[in-house]
Amino acid sequence: MKPATKRSFYLLPLSLVLFAAGCVIEVSDSGLRIDGLDFDGISVNEQAQRSETHALELGKGETLTLDTDYGDIEVVAGDGPSEIRATIHASGRTAKEAEEVLARYTIEIDHGPDGPSARLVGEPLRIHDGGSHLVIGAHVDYSATVPAGTPLVATTSSGDIRTTGELGKCRLDTEYGNIALEAARGDVTAKTSSGSVSAERVEAARIDLASDYGDVSLRDAHAERLSCKTSSGNVTVEAAEARTIELSTDYGNVHVGKSIGDVKAHSSSGDVRLHGVRGAIAADSDYGAVEVDGQLADLRATSSSGDVRVRAETGSRADSGWTLASDYGTVVLRAPEGFGCVLDARTDYGSVECEFPITIEAGKKKGESKLKGTVGSGGGTVKLSSGSGNVALKKL
Repeated sequence: MKPATKRSFYLLPLSLVLFAAGCVIEVSDSGLRIDGLDFDGISVNEQAQRSETHALELGKGETLTLDTDYGDIEVVAGDGPSEIRATIHASGRTAKEAEEVLARYTIEIDHGPDGPSARLVGEPLRIHDGGSHLVIGAHVDYSATVPAGTPLVATTSSGDIRTTGELGKCRLDTEYGNIALEAARGDVTAKTSSGSVSAERVEAARIDLASDYGDVSLRDAHAERLSCKTSSGNVTVEAAEARTIELSTDYGNVHVGKSIGDVKAHSSSGDVRLHGVRGAIAADSDYGAVEVDGQLADLRATSSSGDVRVRAETGSRADSGWTLASDYGTVVLRAPEGFGCVLDARTDYGSVECEFPITIEAGKKKGESKLKGTVGSGGGTVKLSSGSGNVALKKL
């Protein structure tokens, strides 16, 4: 007799189903929250959960570490007892089986040299039924209360991370989920592979926010170095002060609303708009418009395909030279009364305009497509150029 063909089902953290020899269905402790599983007559849709509360012993400066393969992490910093509430979730074919899986797991609190850490420990339920092999595990959500200023390390493979109140140094990481940090006094690193990252009220030497697929935003920040990056999403910064500010996105817009410090902002495909900035600025877009306004020192504003418009407020100085350029777009610089520079303006297809009195270099003539001379008392060279578009130096 020809043996019956057996089908194999693997249920993995990314909801991937593979087919091979032998029949295995796995609901693992890597954190699956899937209701109504039904494969070849096997249904795993009953749920059970239990909450445990554990006191935390946190010495001054000690770090709380929370790590889960699948689950949300929430931390509140402020008054009240230091404790962690863990909610353990389990599934089963029946309610009784879900409870049996749940009973296999508990939370262990370890106190290492850096501080306490919490982890889910237990063994999954393994069931053999003919040609089928069923493995059912559990996952956990964490909610912790800690004193203000507590450093935090929070990691989840799939889940959100949220904080309330002012923490200390933070390292937050999720593969699939959002990160929201309300306040911190200490270095901050926050990264997600798929989700948004937002932070506010941060004072640190270094701030690094990143997402592979999602928006990144920062508000009210003071740092030596500040970095916000995403591969696909918008980058937004409001009220930031840092010695260096690096902002970039491959597909999305970059927006700054008030900053102090040197800014480097880039979008491969999107607009770059920097408003109320003060410092040295390098802003560029491969495919999008570039807008800058504020009190400017060094300036480089460029676009491969889009308009470039700069508004230099009173106090701006072009001593070190400025460059505003677009391959395909209009280039406009607006400057205050008394602005001085050596102007070098040109376009391949378009016109050149200057609203300031200008002294043309000896032997040179003013032309429609190029203009070079001294504006006011002179200064550094301001280059305005377009491959295809009008170029202008205008008064505020």
